[in-house]
Amino acid sequence: AAINDDTRLELGTPYGTIGIYNSEGDLNTHLASAVSAYNPGYDIGTTGGYEGGTGINSYSNLQYHLPSDLLPFGITAKAAYSTGTGYGGDANDAGKNQKKDGVESFQVKAAPMDGLTVGASYLEKKGTSTAGVVAHNYETGGLYAKYSIDAFSFGVGKHGVAPTTSAAASGTCAATTAVKTYTTSVSSTTGLPSKTTAYCAGTKSFENDTYSAAYLVNENLSISVDKLKSTANVHNMSILGVRTETDRDLTIDNIQAAYNIGGAVVAIGQKKVDGMNYAEGIKLKETVFSLKMEF
Repeated sequence: AAINDDTRLELGTPYGTIGIYNSEGDLNTHLASAVSAYNPGYDIGTTGGYEGGTGINSYSNLQYHLPSDLLPFGITAKAAYSTGTGYGGDANDAGKNQKKDGVESFQVKAAPMDGLTVGASYLEKKGTSTAGVVAHNYETGGLYAKYSIDAFSFGVGKHGVAPTTSAAASGTCAATTAVKTYTTSVSSTTGLPSKTTAYCAGTKSFENDTYSAAYLVNENLSISVDKLKSTANVHNMSILGVRTETDRDLTIDNIQAAYNIGGAVVAIGQKKVDGMNYAEGIKLKETVFSLKMEF
């Protein structure tokens, strides 16, 4: 009945690393392209309901990592498997209540030249499709690249998410209607809260493009800009067979500055969100102050 959080066990061998994780070991690279001064602007403060995809760290999982010096060009590869039970922290498919035949996740990274890092990731939840009810298994994956030269750094990424939305959903999801809605409940057994996500009728997938640039002003001060454009692909079919597309974008623009004072980092970020939860016309501005200290 004990709750174990942020636990891991890694066994290093000459043939690679075996890892056993509980709520750790995420292989999703949807944030890896960011070169932000502090943190990706779309991952701190208000995220706007951005659909970044589930990571294998939402489940208790077993991983294998290739030896870091086995392949040329700094290529590393990791593979993970989970039965889909255990930690159960996945809010994107009603947690561990949905049938699964296991969750598989993969990650590859490489450093083919000085200053350049590239990578990719993929995750699939087996057994989450049901004929006539859920159209396909849950999938998420994508690519990214980062490049640094002198005091400048740049990053780009493209990732997609195909949630397990209902194939039998009816109705039309208007452009001004939120694609994602959330329900929070408290377990009567453990007393712990959980959040589930519901998608508007006709939601098929999400396409995410990220761009960021940073400049190291001096050894203590850095500044950055980053942008996220996430498109929700929403397609509805009427009883007469007429297809209606109501795709819409969620965009997040962020400017950050971070200053290192000894063992502390002080940061400030200004964020603009347009299309919160993928509903047109819903906007937000936010200023985030951050302080990180080392002891």
